[in-house]
Amino acid sequence: MVSALDRPRRLIFDLFFSTAIVTFDTEEIVFDKLKASRRLAPYVSPLVAGKARTLRGAEARSFKPAYVKPKAAINPSAALKRRPGEQLLGNLSPAERFDRILMQEMEDQEAEIARREEMMAIELLRTGKIVVESPDFPKMEIDFARPNGNTVNLTSGARWGQSGVKPFENIKTWAGTVHETSGSHPGLVIMGPGASNKFLADEALQKTLDNRRQTGGSMDFLGAVTGAQGTEAVYLGSTGQFEFWQYQQKYQNAAGSLVDMFPTEGVLLASQGVEGYACYGAIQDVDALQAMERYPKMWNEQDPSVTMAMTQSAPLPVAARIEASLFATVHS
Repeated sequence: MVSALDRPRRLIFDLFFSTAIVTFDTEEIVFDKLKASRRLAPYVSPLVAGKARTLRGAEARSFKPAYVKPKAAINPSAALKRRPGEQLLGNLSPAERFDRILMQEMEDQEAEIARREEMMAIELLRTGKIVVESPDFPKMEIDFARPNGNTVNLTSGARWGQSGVKPFENIKTWAGTVHETSGSHPGLVIMGPGASNKFLADEALQKTLDNRRQTGGSMDFLGAVTGAQGTEAVYLGSTGQFEFWQYQQKYQNAAGSLVDMFPTEGVLLASQGVEGYACYGAIQDVDALQAMERYPKMWNEQDPSVTMAMTQSAPLPVAARIEASLFATVHS
C-alpha cells in the first residue's frame, strides 16, 4: 500500500502560539493586557513635593472562538471489503477492518483540525484578525486590533523584483515599525517561495547572506525545496539580527483545489515577542461540558446501523502582543 503524503504540520501555530495551552470552561476566552508606557521620569526640585502620576492602564479583551466538529458515518458494509494494504483475498476479519477504518477516520479528523489551527494562526499574523465564515455559520470577525502600519502591501514601483527595490532595506524598515509599535524585535523572517526567490536574487544581499544550512531549535528544517511533507520549511540564512526561512504548505479548498496556506508573495516578521497562546473554549456537548483541546466521540445508530465518529474542538490562537508582528505582500 502506498500511503498518502497529506499529514499537516502546525509550523506557524507551534512556533508562535506555544507560550502555553490555555483551556476555558466558558464559551468566550478572556485575557488582560497592560498598556504600553514609555514615559520619562520628570525633572523636579528636591525641595518640591513630587506629583502623583496615573498608573499604567490595562484592558480586558474577550473573544469567542470558532467551533469545529468533523464528523463521519461509518457503515458496517465498509468492513466487508478488502482494506488497502490487505492481502488480495483478505486476511482480516470484518471487526478488525472496522476498527482500522475507525482509527483512520479519527486520525483524519485530527489532521483536519490541526490544519485549521495552522490556517487560523497564519491568518491572524497575516491580517491581525481571524474571520470565521461558512455556509452553516454566520460571518464573525475576531479582531486583535493590530496597528494598520503592521500590514503592508507594496505598490507598483516598490515591489520586490522591480528595478531599484532593495528587499533587505524593506526588512529593516519593517523591523523598525515593529520596534516602535511593540518594543519587540522580530528576529524571524518567514517568506513564501515567490517572495524568497526575489529576496535571494538581490545582488546586494548575496554578498552578506550567510547561507549555511542548519537546524533551528527543536524543529527539523531540512531540504532545499519547501512544500513536501516533512520539508514545509527551509532555513535560508542569516544577517546578524535576522534569520530567514521559506515556508510552503497547501490545503484543499471547498472546490477541491490545492491552495497555499501561506501566501507565496508574503513576508512575515515576528518572534516569540508575539506571546501567542493556544486557547480552547469549552466543549459544548452534554457528555463533556468541560475545558479540553479535543473531544473525540463515537456512538451507534440502530436503524440503519452505522457508527458515528466526531471530534469537537473550539480553537483560537491568541496573540497577546499582536503588534509584535508585521506582514507584507511584496508582489502581486
